[in-house]
Amino acid sequence: MFWKKGDKTNQKKKKKKEKKEVKKAAVKKTPGSRPEEYIMRKNTVMRMMRIAIWLMLVFIFIRGVAACMQKDSAQQAQTMIRDFREEFGAYKDDNEEIMGFAQNFVREYMTYESRQENDYAQRIRPYVSREIYGRAGDLVDFRGKATAVYAKAYRKESYSEQQYDVYVLADIAYETEDTVEKNGETEKTVTVKKRPVTVKVPVYRQKDGYVVEGIPVIVNDSMGIEGYSTPSYSGTAITDSRTALVQDAVTSFLTAYCEQDQNVIEYYLTKDADREKFRGLSGRYLFDAVESINCYDTGTDILCIVSFTVTDPENGGRMLQSLNISVSADGDRYYIKDMNTKTGHL
Repeated sequence: MFWKKGDKTNQKKKKKKEKKEVKKAAVKKTPGSRPEEYIMRKNTVMRMMRIAIWLMLVFIFIRGVAACMQKDSAQQAQTMIRDFREEFGAYKDDNEEIMGFAQNFVREYMTYESRQENDYAQRIRPYVSREIYGRAGDLVDFRGKATAVYAKAYRKESYSEQQYDVYVLADIAYETEDTVEKNGETEKTVTVKKRPVTVKVPVYRQKDGYVVEGIPVIVNDSMGIEGYSTPSYSGTAITDSRTALVQDAVTSFLTAYCEQDQNVIEYYLTKDADREKFRGLSGRYLFDAVESINCYDTGTDILCIVSFTVTDPENGGRMLQSLNISVSADGDRYYIKDMNTKTGHL
């Protein structure tokens, strides 16, 4: 087979055209394109970065909220404390005022003397309502003489928002005169007798003050617990050779506590003893004697239940005292660690 010259030329042109198309297809590839593995790795890194940024933003937001809440909580706490102090201060002031008002009134109300009606009325006038003042001459019959030597308001009961009953304990000194015939002459003797009395005072409160709005009533108001017996302390009693040493240490301490200077008292104390509890009497009362002492082993210290007497140098009178004293050993010596008034129900 023979090819013509024209046919060869056409074949060459055809081959060139195919090469161009291949090259053009290669050029058509997107510039900067990367393999699929590279694209997946890049997307994962970007996702991790976005998550980290969001976590940081959430963390900052939570911290900000927490800080605001803490600030608000602290401000609320401070506000509550301030309000409580103000309310308690106002209550304390009001309570002291009304109690003081009632007890000052009772001093005047329970003090009277024969033929001194006008004086009595003027003394109670600043405390009572006009109606009570108008009946001042009827409140007592002014027989004999009575003086309130002591008055103390100790309790109040709320009757309404502005009305109270205030309980006042008073000691009244009653003076009576007796006529005695002696050696043909008449002599007058005065007898003084003190008796306690409890008065319930009806008090009305206004914004700017108080007033006794009704006639006070004499009452029997015992707040003591009837039939109470203090349970005695039960423990492991010490009966060995330590007893004498502990008793000597306690006796020496009590003598110093009553009669000696503070530096002498501290000689008998342990290093960790609360010094404020051991402020001595500096001779106001003198130590007399130990009446009884019982020592118990608590495992760490020795508990001493002590009864002793002291003497008042003003009149020579003796008074019984009782203490719970904790004693600690240091080698062969014993020192006082603590003391309080509880000798039973421990």
